[in-house]
Amino acid sequence: MVSLSRRRHRQQCRACKERRVPGNSHHRSATTRRDLLRWLGTASVAALTPGIVHAAAPRAIYRDPSAPVDLRVRDLMARMTLEEKVAQTIALWATKSEVMRDGGLDFDPAKASAAYPAGFGQVTRPSDMRGGPSVEAVAGGTGARFRGTAGTIAFVNAVQRWARDETRLGIPVIFHEESLHGYMATGATMFPQAIGMAGSFDRDLMRRAQTVIGREVRAHGSHLALSPVVDIARDPRWGRIEETFGEDPYLCGEMGVAAVEGLQGDSGTLQPGKVFATLKHMT
Repeated sequence: MVSLSRRRHRQQCRACKERRVPGNSHHRSATTRRDLLRWLGTASVAALTPGIVHAAAPRAIYRDPSAPVDLRVRDLMARMTLEEKVAQTIALWATKSEVMRDGGLDFDPAKASAAYPAGFGQVTRPSDMRGGPSVEAVAGGTGARFRGTAGTIAFVNAVQRWARDETRLGIPVIFHEESLHGYMATGATMFPQAIGMAGSFDRDLMRRAQTVIGREVRAHGSHLALSPVVDIARDPRWGRIEETFGEDPYLCGEMGVAAVEGLQGDSGTLQPGKVFATLKHMT
């Protein structure tokens, strides 16, 4: 059945009548072509303008933020070797010692280049010192597992500088953090577990709590949060049932949507203070 809005569109749009294009898909493609032509025109003018030829010529399309996203993606993929593509699936966590200075917790660019000449895609929980040297050996015997705010930010920045300046294509690294009921790091704000928040039946409260979590994660340099859990609680013997929003599919869906909106917003692009959400575990 054709929707009313689509039927009206077909009645009013000459292009739909003449070309028999379903719905208004040609408008979406036309917009894409228009954006592409606009960018190509701007790039051509820049390349032909005296005085900026040398500045414009070396820049790859994928490095140009004004170029259409799909064009940038295709350009980058065409430049990547198979090894570089596979390397983007690597996430460091328990193997962080491979990129840390011997006997310490600082990032070592030389070790990273030797261990991962094609780069790597992600770092799991940069605030977590797991995978580095013996914690007792570098934390004054306290056994502390997590970096402080300054240490986390310094580590993230060092890794990104290496990825940008020392790898062949300069692809940034994605950092992700655990954030089921708060950013899991020293000094972060903690909230009740998901099943407790779901018991409030308050979507706005969930949205506001996740906004705080997203802001704290982003402030420490990560762009991806490993939450929310949208599994349906079917068996109380499961050891992570408190991470769910309960046994009611409707409630889980409503609270899950609110959590995502709080973490990443609803603007369609990742704004300052926002992070990408991860719906899990789909079991």
